Amino acid sequence: VREALFAGDYKKADSLTKFIQGKFSASYAPLGNLWMHFNLKEANNYSRTLDIRRGVVTVSIESDGTSYTREYFVSHPDQLMFIRLSSKGKNKMNIELTMNSLLRHKLVQAVKGLAMNGIAPSLAEPSYRGNMPNAVQYDSANAMRFSGMVKVLSNNGKQKNTDSSIQLSDASEILLAVSLATSFNGFDKHPVKEGRDEKMLVANALQQLALTDYATILKKHVADFSRYMERVSLDLGASCDFATTTSFPNAMT
Repeated sequence: VREALFAGDYKKADSLTKFIQGKFSASYAPLGNLWMHFNLKEANNYSRTLDIRRGVVTVSIESDGTSYTREYFVSHPDQLMFIRLSSKGKNKMNIELTMNSLLRHKLVQAVKGLAMNGIAPSLAEPSYRGNMPNAVQYDSANAMRFSGMVKVLSNNGKQKNTDSSIQLSDASEILLAVSLATSFNGFDKHPVKEGRDEKMLVANALQQLALTDYATILKKHVADFSRYMERVSLDLGASCDFATTTSFPNAMT
């Protein structure tokens, strides 16, 4: 392929790449969703920001004299996603957490949390192959398994767990951890016969979390993330008014 490219024979290079593409490998699919239902009458002053230097997403809203803030980040050192919920004002947070997936799944009550286990399709034909019969198939003997768990690490309010939800009430500070895993064990390993134990991986990531102090968890994440994001900086100089300093000819002439 390289020789053909260097020689400028791009048609030959394109045809040669077809011999190294491997077998059809089905499709990627989202594992699932974590839903947070807030009991709010209305919401305004919505703001969503991404701190690219620290790797933290922040969402803030106001409702009925109370400010609500959500912070998200995925920590590579801890192999977990963290969500911090907080409120300031006259009202407390009343939230119902639940999970679902477009794949076959089942919710299970867990200690201080909620788990979701399921399987991906054993075959998922892409739409570009046309209208094919049985395009999506589920064969548990050959399907990749997946597992996810959301756990309440801290909550200064009340908590009630059910088989399908977590109900948090009268809280002003909540810290959640989300752990995800699949039975994937390599492109050349059978996801069932040679697959990893996805439930154990999910549980181990949560059990190995030594400290549940938010400041400590965030500091560890930022230190790891910033090692990469702060390697390069770019200064474009003073700003200018593009509209007043640049002109274009009439597009029709």
